Amino acid sequence: MLFKIGRLEEFPLGSATIVEVQNRSIGVLNVDGQLYAILNVCPHQQAPVCRGKVRGTMLPSDPGQLVYGLDSQVLVCPRHGWEFHLQTGKALFGITKSRLLTFPIRVVENDVFVEMKERRGDPNDIAAPSDERGDAPGRLVNYTSEQ
Repeated sequence: MLFKIGRLEEFPLGSATIVEVQNRSIGVLNVDGQLYAILNVCPHQQAPVCRGKVRGTMLPSDPGQLVYGLDSQVLVCPRHGWEFHLQTGKALFGITKSRLLTFPIRVVENDVFVEMKERRGDPNDIAAPSDERGDAPGRLVNYTSEQ
């Protein structure tokens, strides 16, 4: 199901914006013009992972060599520094088999939608279907940071 979370201009280049959809905190990151939607919970200790930095990381390499890579593709948890790949949500370098929960994003005529399964049976859900397309508004939380 698609849930409208805002207009494209509400997610400026280099920003991390937190929205709520179906009582879930979702981080929407605009990295190099690509939007990513990630559940704002680190699987390690439930820290707000989307408040972390987006950067690259040191790659496995031969002894005596330092190789930097994956520039702008790694989200680093602000609490303990765990690193996750933005596209897949996978933890890097085998630190855990846990991963970040990611959601597809669609942009239609400058409206931004996140695709998630509808949560049923929760009367406190913020986002309920609002029209025939199933679009439902998310709620913008007052947190945006430049990455």
